[in-house]
Amino acid sequence: MPHLARRCGRTVIVLTVLYTTALFAYGVSIDSPFTNTYTGINFGLFVLFAVLHRWTRWPVHALWAASLVGLGNMLGGVLLVDGKALYMAEVLGPMRYDKVFHASRSGHGDPRLGGDEALV
Repeated sequence: MPHLARRCGRTVIVLTVLYTTALFAYGVSIDSPFTNTYTGINFGLFVLFAVLHRWTRWPVHALWAASLVGLGNMLGGVLLVDGKALYMAEVLGPMRYDKVFHASRSGHGDPRLGGDEALV
């Protein structure tokens, strides 16, 4: 099992670096205004999580959850919808992506909610 956990841990690292790099390249190519900000935040948090993980040894599913939240944030800040960041796009009636995304991710994995249930 430890070997599988290490391999899954490496996979989440590779995925995080790949999607951050790909979204950075995409954002630069379309001149998305928040590309540098969100890429910097994502890489900064990646380094912080890596340093903290050396002491905390978070379970692999927690690393995957953090990576997927990073992906959602990168998408929200870099993708453009009608010339504006996805974060500003209305996705549920008048509710914008940022409100829906942050509300759903704030409850992810909360044991009081029974694990993977999300607040919406």
